[in-house]
Amino acid sequence: MCGIFGAYRCIDARLMQQMSQALRHRGPDDEGAFHDDEVWLGHRRLSIIDLTTGRQPICNEDKRIWTVYNGEIYNYLELKQELASFGHRFATGTDTEVIVHAYEQWGVTAFTRFNGIFAFALWDARQQRLFLVRDRLGVKPLYYAQYGNKLFFASELAALLNCPGVDRERLVRGKLSEFMVFRHASGPQTIVEGIRKLLPGTYLAVHDGAVSVARYWTLGYRPTPMDEHEAADALLGLLRKAVHSQLMADVPLGVLLSGGLDSGAIVALASESSRGLHTFSIEFAGDRLSELSSARKIANRFGTQHRELTVQPADLSLIPEIIRCNDEPVAGPSSLAYYLMLEKIRACGIKVVLLGHGADEILGGYEHVKMLLRLRRLGALPSLGRFAGLCLWGLARAFPQDECLARMHRLFTRRNDPDRSYVGLYAVFDPEEISRLLGPEALDAEDYLRPISEHTTRGLGYADAVSAYEFGPWLSDDLLLRMDRMCMAHSIEGRVPFLDNDLVAFCCRVPYDLKVRGGIEKYLFKQAVRDVLPVETLNRPKQRFTTPLDQFFGPRLMRICKTLFEEKNFLNEEYFDKKFLLGLLDFARYPSYRFILKRNRLLAQYYSRQIWTVLTMHLWYKTVVQGDDCSGLFGEEDLP
Repeated sequence: MCGIFGAYRCIDARLMQQMSQALRHRGPDDEGAFHDDEVWLGHRRLSIIDLTTGRQPICNEDKRIWTVYNGEIYNYLELKQELASFGHRFATGTDTEVIVHAYEQWGVTAFTRFNGIFAFALWDARQQRLFLVRDRLGVKPLYYAQYGNKLFFASELAALLNCPGVDRERLVRGKLSEFMVFRHASGPQTIVEGIRKLLPGTYLAVHDGAVSVARYWTLGYRPTPMDEHEAADALLGLLRKAVHSQLMADVPLGVLLSGGLDSGAIVALASESSRGLHTFSIEFAGDRLSELSSARKIANRFGTQHRELTVQPADLSLIPEIIRCNDEPVAGPSSLAYYLMLEKIRACGIKVVLLGHGADEILGGYEHVKMLLRLRRLGALPSLGRFAGLCLWGLARAFPQDECLARMHRLFTRRNDPDRSYVGLYAVFDPEEISRLLGPEALDAEDYLRPISEHTTRGLGYADAVSAYEFGPWLSDDLLLRMDRMCMAHSIEGRVPFLDNDLVAFCCRVPYDLKVRGGIEKYLFKQAVRDVLPVETLNRPKQRFTTPLDQFFGPRLMRICKTLFEEKNFLNEEYFDKKFLLGLLDFARYPSYRFILKRNRLLAQYYSRQIWTVLTMHLWYKTVVQGDDCSGLFGEEDLP
């Protein structure tokens, strides 16, 4: 993995050096640049393949096509062989060089041939065209800023904050409200005025100062009837092929092992062709749902070199640094665990790690879809529905300060609306709460509050529509973003076998009732790996890797939140309702928490997740936008 950056029609060496330094963590091994009168292409290298001749930028034979590239193309050897048959000559053993020759041979249709995770810039000096290209599902990031006929691009948002045309301190209000709903802001507009991100499966072209964006690939989510046994065999074959292709590396390689199906399957299949595999597992101190024992059994079964890590309360002092490393504001608290584990992995000399990200999205692993379906079925039981609705209404009226009770009532009454029920269940703050937090104007004409109907209008059933949506913003703008930034914070390449092109295309054709059957999530996947994994792993109840947020909010962290929520700063004065924020800090005495939420591990995080999201925004603004050092806020004592 690497970092790329550059500019079109702005050859400013000082600005380019600033951008290079901002991306140094993505590529500490080397740096390189190419420029002419029109473009500057810059690169920071993390050496993974062809350690001796893989320096970038890389060009074709006549030096008229240049590229800088971040990622891996797993089918590059097949493409290289095909291109050689057309007479192309290669000077290196890298997948990077395949990009310039593939473009030279096939033009922009070459982008559809790449199976991998990538973001690259390509300069065609013959036609005076610059291309920016991002992989199909958005595993690797790419941002850009346009100012007049000038264009700047980089692998991370922070590298563009000093570019002309970027108003770094002014937030896009609609994106702030979207972040507060979904804990991320989806593209193409970022939360910072003037900075955009290239959407997955698209490319940007610049010619004679004119910018255009086109899609080269679209997710074809079209479930079709399948035979169960044939589908299971096909699924296993595709996953095996994906795992084996992603073991390609000239450096040590590891797997992040949770103890569940996804990472367990990766370890099992990787062990078929890789000896001396390293595995790593993590838990939170005092967490009664730790998966370390399950991970240990898998590691022993397949003979891996296994290491474990426990997150301690004192590790919360890293929160400001982790939020800064996330680059965009994204409030997934699991970043803490991933940051610490990847730090340990890098200390062991590992530069490539395989992860199970994407498995839940493509294989039907999320329990919230079942919850939504159950809510909708209550519509067929009018007597029970009226009784439950009346009870929730009464509770909400009896305790008007307890926003969670009111939200439960809203969720129940809107259970037949595909968008409102999804947002009501999944959102950190639902629309009514957003109106109180940011003001009613924050919700004006925001289409992100209608995420599911786009897919139901195309004929998908509700469960398939939810799955199709979650292939989009949730995957690329939240889960994969955090994975990329936490890996790159420690100069590690993260690979995601479950997001292989062919495997994703196959799973988009598998009906939901084959992915989930009889209330069993990942039913087809379990059938596929039944002869690969131990029986106890197959039969384990699903256990999401969840950060115990409610356990974090002890007196010290609550005091930090109170300080930030009360102080006179730009966010509080310009956007947030401080009275509403401070009311959140009293969640432990609300009836919904005392008598309902705290009895369930996931539900117990309702209020703490809201506080964490606001805390994340405050710390992101301070550390990334303003460049402040917030470590002093946390001190050295154990936070809880």
